[in-house]
Amino acid sequence: MVNSIPREKKLAQRISKKYSLTPPINIRELIDKYAKCVEDSVPSNADAICIMNIERPVVFLDRFKSETRKRFTLAHELGHLIIPWHNGMISCHTDKVDMVDQTAYQIMESEANSFAAEILMPTEWLTEMVLEKEKSGLKDLMDFVAKKAEVSRSAAFFSVIKHLPSGYVFHIQNNEMYFDSFKRSPGTSIIIPSQDDKYDRKWLDEIAIKTGTYDLDSIQVKWWKVPNVLSTDQLTKIIEESKDLTYIRDKVNRLQDDAFVSSFTDLINLLPTGYIIDIKGGDYNRFFRSPNTNIGIPNFKSANDEIAWFKEHSYKSGYFKYLGYNYFWGYFVVKTPHNQKTQDKRLSKDILKAILRECYSEDSKRKKLTHKMNGIIGSLNNKAPSQFNEFYRLFQERLLGEQIFERIMQHKDFEVFMINKINELLAKRVNR
Repeated sequence: MVNSIPREKKLAQRISKKYSLTPPINIRELIDKYAKCVEDSVPSNADAICIMNIERPVVFLDRFKSETRKRFTLAHELGHLIIPWHNGMISCHTDKVDMVDQTAYQIMESEANSFAAEILMPTEWLTEMVLEKEKSGLKDLMDFVAKKAEVSRSAAFFSVIKHLPSGYVFHIQNNEMYFDSFKRSPGTSIIIPSQDDKYDRKWLDEIAIKTGTYDLDSIQVKWWKVPNVLSTDQLTKIIEESKDLTYIRDKVNRLQDDAFVSSFTDLINLLPTGYIIDIKGGDYNRFFRSPNTNIGIPNFKSANDEIAWFKEHSYKSGYFKYLGYNYFWGYFVVKTPHNQKTQDKRLSKDILKAILRECYSEDSKRKKLTHKMNGIIGSLNNKAPSQFNEFYRLFQERLLGEQIFERIMQHKDFEVFMINKINELLAKRVNR
């Protein structure tokens, strides 16, 4: 699905086309077509004040700012003048390029910044510059765009990163505003583990093909270029060769060093139903499941317990340590019964009652398990699988990680209970 272009960018592109603009844009000449511009001291440390709801709009520009900042500010004010839903009087602070604030004022400021970036550094031109200069290095690319478009290096940076090829990760630290954030170039889906609620930068250092820093006045940028993602065809072929995740990891990395981590998101989505991968390291712990996999996982006291559980319950399993993190994985295959009907004519609820009576003497325990089982069945039924085999698979997967049911699942009649329950539920749908 193609991402739609924001409305304010479309407006900027129309203005560029109307006046045949190419960098460096004569922004003062352009804004004079829409408003009177006055340079003066501006209160409240603002970059400019824009008064719109008058016959001839007026822009008061702070005369003490640098020339590149004035240019971006004028493009920003032009955005307020052009964007139809911006009106009134606005006091602008164009340097808040990375703040997140969903108030109406901040949304307008963000839209005006987006308009300004598109006017000064048009998408089509910027795409060409990235294609020409990216291989020579990010610093040279950023500096070239800043000089050619006559914008600040920070303005160039925040525009360029939106047009870079996939595989770039940035840590941005703003010392004046006391915040930091991570950004990625478009299409970069690498899953980065975290420690103490922050991305593991040492892990990024280890896998990166290239890395560097870029200082922008009060902003410090650390960047990493991670390995390229293997194609869907390459990953699919490797998965078809073996259902062993350890083999898959080694084969992927033979094609390209550490491509396993950069391709991991795509890989998960291509694996057949039934895969669970648990990644642990330090205080990081995250489960991943292949599509349509509904298996629950119990809490484990140790790595050995987890390895043993995967080995006992899955069709195939394994464990490996990679780049400082532990990977526990299992491939679970639920085999549906040959006969989808039983000779037992009892209602499923009566079968379950009999099983619970044989397994537990305490009435409170039986009631608790009945209530929990009914909750699980109700949740599964809401997913509305229309075929017996699919319903059976979901049922088995859902119960697999529930240790509380371990005793009753081993009962000789539990399979009968499941088959009868599923047939009852499916029959109710037919009779509705």
